Amino acid sequence: MAEEKEGLRMQEDYESKRFNKTAQTMTLTAEVELLQQKVEFMMMEKSETIKEKLEQENAALEEKLATCEVKMRKLRDSMEANKKAFTESNLRLKKENETLGKKFASYESEFKKLKDPKEPVKNALNESNSRLEQENAVLRI
Repeated sequence: MAEEKEGLRMQEDYESKRFNKTAQTMTLTAEVELLQQKVEFMMMEKSETIKEKLEQENAALEEKLATCEVKMRKLRDSMEANKKAFTESNLRLKKENETLGKKFASYESEFKKLKDPKEPVKNALNESNSRLEQENAVLRI
């Protein structure tokens, strides 16, 4: 009988240990599942936060892009206006340059005439000759 009691007690110890191990396993399994849920929740929160951040950055970048496009359009319009004004100014300056070139050429030829010391003498001689010819013509009549 003592052996039977000892066997029963050993069996009860074994079952008690088995029950404790099963309870520990179940507790650990529950804790693992709880941790998995926490991790999933944290990942979801993190992904929501990241998504919100990215959406905000996207909106800011879209706004920046729109601003840049407006500035670029203004610069393009300004460049076109400046190009047109430059072309018109350039044409006007070319015409003025031609006119001034012609005036310069005429002034230059006049200056050369004035610079030639023989010219006044030639003019005086020509005038003198023409008067003499007129006087001779009157005397022959």
